[in-house]
Amino acid sequence: MRLLIDLPTLEQSMKNGDDDWEAQVIASFHVLEKLESRLPEGPVVLNAEWSALHRAFHAAMISACTSERMLLTSSSLFDQAERYRHISARYRTVIKRKSEEHKVLMRAVLKRDIATAQELHQEHVLSTQKNALKALAQWHQDTH
Repeated sequence: MRLLIDLPTLEQSMKNGDDDWEAQVIASFHVLEKLESRLPEGPVVLNAEWSALHRAFHAAMISACTSERMLLTSSSLFDQAERYRHISARYRTVIKRKSEEHKVLMRAVLKRDIATAQELHQEHVLSTQKNALKALAQWHQDTH
């Protein structure tokens, strides 16, 4: 469901974004990357400040979309996915920093390479979904 909303929202934002939008995308990535570089080893998603900056980065990329309904729906779906990111982080066996993944996505967005940006965003969302499903299966096995 999230991708059904996010992909066209991202596309519209990339088509409409101006210089101020680009600056917002770059700035939100920068503060997210700086924080991540200072965090100790461990699941970054469990850090409240990282989670807030991660949300701000994703919001910045779609902020030039002109449909308030699409933006609100995307925001709601992001918040719902955040719950699953937290669950999967607790069961993660490999520490995965996201800054390189976000940097590649940001570059595609700023180049206005819609196909690449959508593909990268889809991979980003689906990897979270895959990790969450594995974590839920592990939790179920541990508790039953």
